[in-house]
Amino acid sequence: MKGKVLILNHIVFAVCAALILLGVFRTDATMVNGMVMGKVGWFHQTIPFLAGCVALSLLFPKRAVFDPHAADICLWLVGSVFLLTYRWIWNPEPEKIFFVIQVLLLWFLLRYILQCYPRLATVFILLLMATALGEALIGMRQLYGYASSAHAMFRLTGTFYNPGPYSGYLATLFPVCIGVVLATKDFKSVLRIIHYFAWVCLVAIVVVLPAGMSRSAWIAAAVSGAWVWWRYAIGWGRTKAIWQKYSRWRYAVLAGVLLLCVAGGVGLYSLKKESADGRLLMWKITARTIAHHPLIGHGPGGFPAAYAEAQAAYFASGKATDQEKRVAGCPEYAFNEYLQIASESGLPTLIAFLGWMGFSVYAGIRNRRYGVVGGLMALGIFAFSSYPLQLPSFWIVLVFLSALTQVPGSRRLETESWDSDEEEDVPGSINMVNKFFFFTILATSCMLYWHQRETGDTYRQWSNVRMFYQTKAYEAALPGYKALYQQLKHKPEFLFEYGQCLHKTNDYIEANWMFKLATRLSADPMIHYMKAKNKQAQQKYEEAEAIYLHALDILPDRIYPYYLLVKLYDEPWFLQPEKRQAAADSVLLKEPKVMTTAIREMREEVERIVND
Repeated sequence: MKGKVLILNHIVFAVCAALILLGVFRTDATMVNGMVMGKVGWFHQTIPFLAGCVALSLLFPKRAVFDPHAADICLWLVGSVFLLTYRWIWNPEPEKIFFVIQVLLLWFLLRYILQCYPRLATVFILLLMATALGEALIGMRQLYGYASSAHAMFRLTGTFYNPGPYSGYLATLFPVCIGVVLATKDFKSVLRIIHYFAWVCLVAIVVVLPAGMSRSAWIAAAVSGAWVWWRYAIGWGRTKAIWQKYSRWRYAVLAGVLLLCVAGGVGLYSLKKESADGRLLMWKITARTIAHHPLIGHGPGGFPAAYAEAQAAYFASGKATDQEKRVAGCPEYAFNEYLQIASESGLPTLIAFLGWMGFSVYAGIRNRRYGVVGGLMALGIFAFSSYPLQLPSFWIVLVFLSALTQVPGSRRLETESWDSDEEEDVPGSINMVNKFFFFTILATSCMLYWHQRETGDTYRQWSNVRMFYQTKAYEAALPGYKALYQQLKHKPEFLFEYGQCLHKTNDYIEANWMFKLATRLSADPMIHYMKAKNKQAQQKYEEAEAIYLHALDILPDRIYPYYLLVKLYDEPWFLQPEKRQAAADSVLLKEPKVMTTAIREMREEVERIVND
């Protein structure tokens, strides 16, 4: 009977893991931001199911008690400080709060499952590889025109919105596939299938990854893949022996490797020079936001507005170079997860997060989970210059990989002895604590799902209302936006659209409020422009001028705000010919990044205004 229950538990938990990882492919075109919200909704549905299965398993024969490790404590600290630094009054990211709590629950559920059923580690690794294969196949279909991408400007996006995160996802699982290929090379008979499957996944990733044109993903895959190969094929012992045997040449080899790295870095920098300069500026400004609030940060969801203000102060100081002004933008993310964590939740949270990652890597090396550690390394490297942790798929994979590092495995393959699943007697009091802890997790996950159950419908309604907005039927859209305001007042895009509708229907006072709320949540300069235009419509010209000038401090190289200033200074009740001429010169003489029809039309209109 015990054996049948054991087999059933393995099957059930394998199915649960497969269901959770299927969320990577979940999208919903009927929602606004359906690429992300579809995955989040699926995640909220599957976690209670997994928690329920764990709780049910505790009612059967006794299992091993949950044994906390240092990584558990660090992640608990990350979650706790994240919640403590959240700006509950503004409530800027309610969906992220729910998601983060579910991620914490997933971590402890996986830790318990893998501690009680360590043989599932191999199954989970194969499931992760299967998601990479699925994404690679979707990418191939998009490249050859058999499927459409999620972005009109890119041919390859997978189930993400652009090639960057897509490439990062493949790069994260690339070293995992290498690890399994190397660990199973001596397998015989039926188990040989695992080796062939790993090769299929690896080749599929190699075929698609270059087409993503993501330098961050290439570096992450190359470094982590090389490390995994070195650990399996060479190792410390042989490395030391080679180092001693060829001592005369070691400095020459080191110099050659260093030169190769420098040449590669220069080549990658030259590939997209302006993009690289833009990233460097982002990190510089983000560091300034950290300096303002190093301990508690600006709160989760507070990064965009804090970034915009810090960039405005930097450009207003006159210290910026012309190149920095040219490449400046107002990003939603820092394109460096470590800086973003510190900016939003403070340096203590960053230290706890790095502790979690560090203890996971240490445990993985100690437990010979080299492929899994390679996956963590790849994700960690990719996070230096991208935004993977702003997307649900990466959090799910990160939690799976980190949990897998805690399970002992062999060097040949992360396989476990069947004896490790033998029942262990647990003292009654500890067993009760165990049950209470995981039944609490079940209750919490169900509560979070209940609170999020209508989110999908809300985003679908927003998508329907947005159709009126996009066709400029503002009066028809207003009732829909008003009805959704309470549920979506944390979304700056929603507030901007709602404010636009109010502005176009001459409700300027209410529009002011919407734009004010939006500027607290977003760095988008268009919000500032519309806020100023709204003030201008109310004949509050001095306030409009101040907002335009502040927007120019944020992005001084944009032509559009100068065009708006020309129109402001041409107002009969605010006529200022000298300022109008200075703004007009900027419109007519500034060199745009890309000459567009809109810029030509603005210049023609400005010439008419000046000549008249």
